[in-house]
Amino acid sequence: MHSVYAALTRYNNQGSHSDLPRSGRTRLSNARDDRRRIRESLQNRRLTVPDLTASWNHAGVASSTSTVRRRLEDVGLTGHVAKKKPLLSQRHRNLRLAFAREHMAWTRVDWSAVLWSAVPSAHYLGYGGNFWLQDDGAPCHRARIVTVWKNTKWNSKFSVLPPQSLDLNPIDNLWWDIKKALKTRRSANLNELEMNVRQCWEEIAVELCERLVNSMPRHVQAVLAANGGYTKY
Repeated sequence: MHSVYAALTRYNNQGSHSDLPRSGRTRLSNARDDRRRIRESLQNRRLTVPDLTASWNHAGVASSTSTVRRRLEDVGLTGHVAKKKPLLSQRHRNLRLAFAREHMAWTRVDWSAVLWSAVPSAHYLGYGGNFWLQDDGAPCHRARIVTVWKNTKWNSKFSVLPPQSLDLNPIDNLWWDIKKALKTRRSANLNELEMNVRQCWEEIAVELCERLVNSMPRHVQAVLAANGGYTKY
């Protein structure tokens, strides 16, 4: 009964059941300080909450990490683990841009004639001269035995991807799918692991491969737009 009486009294006095604003502890920062920290966070998204807290304290605003985190959350800024990306030097960017310019006019039909492979194999000897063998540019593919194989056994064209360019090699998407599928299978030894990898490979849908190959023109355009830099792929 006391709770009902208190609720009725509050409504009669205030016109609502909501609590009145309370004074609480005085904010350590003003609106200007908050804007500075938010702007600093947006200018360098790799700054952590402790980094921003140290910067705030250095500026004379005593605060804790909890305070800084709340200020950022008030404007929708939350922490995330930075996505790992391959290191792109200026040389890498130039090579990526040159590759994209060379293939900017390629259509889905052109890309469908590319044999995407991480390792050249005798499996491809049966293909005719209308196919490209796409080399991912790994240093091991510059070995003498591989070079001799290309020059004497492969009777078609081959191309080399620029370094640090996983976004230009759709077969890496398939390897990611295989690794994901392997997590659901137990491999007691290397023989079982090889068997599971082969089974996962055989289970890859042809439609998925077609979608990846058909996406290559978009990947090339993304590299061109980024001037050889990072893309969303």
